[in-house]
Amino acid sequence: MRSVIAITIVLGVAVAAKAQVAPEATSGPVIPLSGNLSYAARYSQTIQSFPGGVNGQNAMVTGDFSYTSANERTPFTVTIGAGDSWVISGTSYNNGPFENLAISQGLAGARWSIHLGDTVNYLTGAPVEGFAGVPGTGEPISEPTPPSDETIQTVNATVINNAANFGYSYKVSAFSTVNANVGYSLIRYPNDNGIESDDLSVTASWAQRLNARSTVTGSYAYSHFNYIDADLGFNVNTPTFQWQYTLNPKVSWKISGGPQFLNPSGSNASESSGSGSGGTGAVPEDEEHSSIGASIAASISYETRWGGASVTYNRGIDSGGGYLYGGKSDSLVGTFDHQFGHRVESQLSVALSAGYRNTSSVFDTADSGGSGSPILDGISGDIVSEYGAVQATRALGRNFSANASFTATEQGYPAQNSNNPATGYALNGLWRVISFGIGYTPQPIHLRH
Repeated sequence: MRSVIAITIVLGVAVAAKAQVAPEATSGPVIPLSGNLSYAARYSQTIQSFPGGVNGQNAMVTGDFSYTSANERTPFTVTIGAGDSWVISGTSYNNGPFENLAISQGLAGARWSIHLGDTVNYLTGAPVEGFAGVPGTGEPISEPTPPSDETIQTVNATVINNAANFGYSYKVSAFSTVNANVGYSLIRYPNDNGIESDDLSVTASWAQRLNARSTVTGSYAYSHFNYIDADLGFNVNTPTFQWQYTLNPKVSWKISGGPQFLNPSGSNASESSGSGSGGTGAVPEDEEHSSIGASIAASISYETRWGGASVTYNRGIDSGGGYLYGGKSDSLVGTFDHQFGHRVESQLSVALSAGYRNTSSVFDTADSGGSGSPILDGISGDIVSEYGAVQATRALGRNFSANASFTATEQGYPAQNSNNPATGYALNGLWRVISFGIGYTPQPIHLRH
C-alpha cells in the first residue's frame, strides 16, 4: 500500500505539471514564466549487500524537477530531487525519505554580475552519486551535485547538509575579470552520530585571458572550520595559481595549485599536545601548532554531442567529512557517458563513474575534548574508500524509460575503529547495490511568455 500511494503522488505531480503547461500550445491561458522546465518520476527496486553478511531488498520512488528562466539579466534556477525508500524483505539500512534542493539567482549588468545560491539536502547517509545522492534511483549517475562536504561514506546516519554562497564578478576589460565569493556551509546529525561542523570561506581572484584558448587565474582563499561539540577549530589560508586551456571544442583541461597554511583555534587547540600524547588539547598531527600543506586540483574533459569523459584530481584540507576533526583528502574521480542511437524514442544511454579517496585526520580526535558520542573520538588515521557505478538507461518511447545499475562502495580504516553497520556511522567494508527501475521521463518543456 505504501508503494502504491507514493507512486500515485509522484506521478500525479508529474501529470499535473504537464497539464499546467499544455495551454501554451492551445488558445487557453499561458503560464507567466519563460524558460525550460523538466521533471521525472521513477520507481525502482534494489538488492543491497552490507558488511557482515547483511542483505535486503528495497523499493524506492523518486521525483526530479528543474526550472531555468530565460531572462539573461536575472537568471534563476531551481532543482529538486526527492524520494522515499523502504524495505521489501531482509534487513537493510539507509531507508526513509531523502531530498536535495538547489536554488540559484543571478543579477547581471553590463560589466558586473551577482550570484546567490543555496543548496540543502537531507539524506540517510553520505551522498554517493547523482543529484539526489542515493544509488539505484535511476537518475543520471555522476558525482554528487553539488560536491558534498561529507567526504566519508556513512551507513544509516541521517545528515542535513546546507551550503550557501554569494558571488560577485566584475569585468575590468575584455581580457580581465575580478571575482569575489563568500560561502557558508554546515553539517548536522539529528541522531548525534556524527561530528557537526560549520565552514566559512572567503575567496578573491583575478582571471586573465591570455588568448582564445588559455586563461590564468590567481586567487587567495581564507577558510574557517568550527566544531559544534568541541571548542576547537582551525583556519586555512590558500593562495593558488590556475591555468585553464582549451585544446579544441571537445578537449579542455585546467590545473591549479598552491600552499595551504593551517592554524588551530579554540581553547582545545591552544593546549599543547601531540597526537596520542595523552594531553587534553587537540593539535595538528604533524606539528604542535601551525602546519603547511598543499592544495592541488587538476581535471581534463572530453565532450561531444553524444557524451563525454572526464578525470579529476583534488588534494586539500576539508572539515573531516563528519567523522574527523579536520581532514587532508586526496581524491581521484573518472566519469564516462555515451548515448547510442539518434532516435529519442529508442535511445540507449550508458554511464560509468569511479573514484578513490584517502582522508587522513588533521587533529588527534582522542584529545578533541568534544561532548559528542564516544565512538566519534575513536576514529583517527587514514580512511580509504573506492567507489564504482555503471548504469544503462533505455528509452521506451518519448516519455518512458527503463534502467539497470550496479554500484559498489568500499571503505576501510584501522581495525580498532570498526563499527557494525547497524549502528550507522562510517562504512567499514563493502556495500553493493543492484537496481532495476522504470521512469516517466518526458522531454523538457520550453516555456514562453
